[in-house]
Amino acid sequence: MTSTATETLLALAARIARLGPYRRDPERYHVEKSEIAAELRRLARNPDPPRKIIPNSHGRTWTV
Repeated sequence: MTSTATETLLALAARIARLGPYRRDPERYHVEKSEIAAELRRLARNPDPPRKIIPNSHGRTWTV
């Protein structure tokens, strides 16, 4: 596994660790979960992706 793939997995793991239900926006949990699942599927297809910025619903971004 390349360092880029490792960085991507670490960023996704951090997002999963913070993932939880949101009282004011219940749909937000499902949107974030779907985004993470899509990124994991993409990583499974191509473990050496080009570097890019991944925004998440918390207003933070991850460089992968």
